[in-house]
Amino acid sequence: MDSYFVVLELPSSSSSLLNVSQNKSLWASAKDLLKSGSAVIVSSRRDTGVCEELKNYLSHITDFTTFILLQTALNPADLINKDKLFPKLASSIDIHAPVEVVDFNTKFQVLAQA
Repeated sequence: MDSYFVVLELPSSSSSLLNVSQNKSLWASAKDLLKSGSAVIVSSRRDTGVCEELKNYLSHITDFTTFILLQTALNPADLINKDKLFPKLASSIDIHAPVEVVDFNTKFQVLAQA
């Protein structure tokens, strides 16, 4: 297993659920969205190049969007199959973890577990 950084875009309709003042519901909502397969993988890398890939991706968004950044141990084969990847990512989320705001502006917010 290797350590990966994974950036996920959560559905825009769920942004109202993801309020940084509600840590538990934010992470629980993110976990549920992953379990249901409702997120979009923006980047998954073993290095911090996810930032550059996210920057390029931002040029395509039009509505306010929430991204989450996860760091977790994965096998490279996990990245091939979304049905295997999303449950592993969901299990790596601690619903009690504090929220760290990595970046935000009027078009997006990037959140991570502190």
